[in-house]
Amino acid sequence: HQVSLLQLFDMLAKIGGSKLRPEHGPERKGDVKHSMADIAKAKQLIQYDPLVSTQEGLKKTFEWYEQQKEVNV
Repeated sequence: HQVSLLQLFDMLAKIGGSKLRPEHGPERKGDVKHSMADIAKAKQLIQYDPLVSTQEGLKKTFEWYEQQKEVNV
């Protein structure tokens, strides 16, 4: 499903415990207003089917990076 940049920002802020707020600037030439990947071909060719939501994937990624920081200290 489609996730807006603001939704993505909010997910990352929540997962990371950040109180940062997005800053909105003027629209720029070439800005993409709406985008959504079509995974139909991947589903057909390699039976790709996402198993986690965007939010869960971000959470798992964030946790992995946190573990790597601890391991590499």
